[in-house]
Amino acid sequence: MKRPLLTQLNGFLTGTVGVAVMIMIFMTLGSSKASAQCQNINLACNDEIHVTIGENCISIITVDMILEDPPFDVFPDAVHGNYDIVLKLPDGTELPGDYVTDEHVGQLIEVTITLLPCSISCWGYITVEDKIPPVFEDCENGFLPPVDIDCEAYINNHT
Repeated sequence: MKRPLLTQLNGFLTGTVGVAVMIMIFMTLGSSKASAQCQNINLACNDEIHVTIGENCISIITVDMILEDPPFDVFPDAVHGNYDIVLKLPDGTELPGDYVTDEHVGQLIEVTITLLPCSISCWGYITVEDKIPPVFEDCENGFLPPVDIDCEAYINNHT
């Protein structure tokens, strides 16, 4: 005896088709809520920003750094899964995370932000910089030891 594709049990659909219908109903309800929230949402990314790596030689790229006037009132940044950040090197290689390191200093990196519930995105660029001052070691009383410079020899060798 064949199993029926669709049966009704106490007002609920059961069987293979019934499960598929229920999933479609839930997906439709969920997407209509996201669609309503997305109607007046526009994303605008900064064209180019400069990002300085920190003392630990890393800088995490955040949604707030890239988006101009992010829609956090509707889609908060803190909610996991609302935004996706993709960083690409000049040769098109995607970086493995949402951060840059001292290896990227001087590079122009493309950043794409996608608002996942709305499937909209924008992109811009970051230039990675290192503005951390150097640390001098073996300094007496916080000063570098005096250096004897022979200015005459320098001038004679460079003129």
